Amino acid sequence: MQTITDTTQGSIGRLAQNIVSRCAPEIQRDIERTINVILDAHANQRRLSGEPYVLHLLRVADIVVSELKLGWDKVTVQASLLHDIVEDTEWTIQDVKREFGSEVAYIVEGLTKVTRLTGGLYVPAGEDIRRLILALARDLRIVLIKIADRLDNMRTIDALPPERKARLASETWYIFAPVTHRLGLYRIRTELENLAFKVLYPEEYAKIVKAIKEKYPDGERILTMLERDLFELLSANKLKFSIQKRVKSPASIWRKMTTKKVSIDEIYDILASRIIIHTPENSSLEDEERACYEVFRLLNSRFILIPERTRIWLGKNKKQNYEALHVTIRNYNGYPVEIQIRTNRMHRNAEYGIAAHWLHHSGLSWKDISHDILEKQLQDIREVLQNPTPDNIDLLKSIRIHLGEEVI
Repeated sequence: MQTITDTTQGSIGRLAQNIVSRCAPEIQRDIERTINVILDAHANQRRLSGEPYVLHLLRVADIVVSELKLGWDKVTVQASLLHDIVEDTEWTIQDVKREFGSEVAYIVEGLTKVTRLTGGLYVPAGEDIRRLILALARDLRIVLIKIADRLDNMRTIDALPPERKARLASETWYIFAPVTHRLGLYRIRTELENLAFKVLYPEEYAKIVKAIKEKYPDGERILTMLERDLFELLSANKLKFSIQKRVKSPASIWRKMTTKKVSIDEIYDILASRIIIHTPENSSLEDEERACYEVFRLLNSRFILIPERTRIWLGKNKKQNYEALHVTIRNYNGYPVEIQIRTNRMHRNAEYGIAAHWLHHSGLSWKDISHDILEKQLQDIREVLQNPTPDNIDLLKSIRIHLGEEVI
């Protein structure tokens, strides 16, 4: 049997060690054992790219622990490692249940059903779409692991033939990116959508990339300069904070252009800085809002802002559990630049979704949280799924609209 120590010099070993190190100490031995099982079960399998298949399984688990921050939950990490073992090896669900318990087997069985409804040569028919959504809705862990699986598949999509690329990108665009958005995983949603957009709309993608380079040739340098100025302003006022910067993705720009019927010249948040205020963990919502407004006051005293571009998603005005205060500098060295103001709690929810944080700190079970979140966040498409007659592409469009077409 191949073990972690047999491969410590290669990428498999590095990934395996990273996964284990990011798990809670009390579950690390169980995760090591699970990794050794998949190293053995998938030992001779390779992907179309030629790489060992086990690398995909490890990358999915790495996304689960590193990007979804679920390294504290043994069942979820084990299921992410084992998600293809029934589909691609001689292992059965009974084998998984015997070796890892009924809960892991339940998640792996759900993931196997989802896998059989996705990834083929053709966009799924209406009934398969319904089955796919219902399979995802069995348990929140199935959704989260499948999102991690899809993210790795999209990151490595160039190795696939054109037909498979188109199918994978279509499923991602119409189903997985909107579901990810609805669960509050905004950063992952942006990456999924952009990877799918590049495949589905290559000409539009290339045009927008070219337009960004022409319109903002030194955008990164401008954001670095602004970061320095923000640091000086906020430090002088004794605030604790961190700053991030980003250039809006081509897919997000295209979505805003098409949904709001505007040109790229009318989009003011292509360049953006994010101020994350380090409020105490026990801060009240009112204290967090006051902290955001204090930063807003400081920005207003230093820069000329565009009043009509101020967006307040705080308190009762929060949108899809997204909380922040957005302002736009009218002219920073020749460019409009958006500044997003969040507290560290708001930022954590926006980056990792509300599910992981609630589960880790609330003391509630996966069953309770799965029911609560999936009922609230996926209920909008129940009527769509109950309609037996829509055209296939119309059904896909309806799901995308109901789950995540809003533009922030």
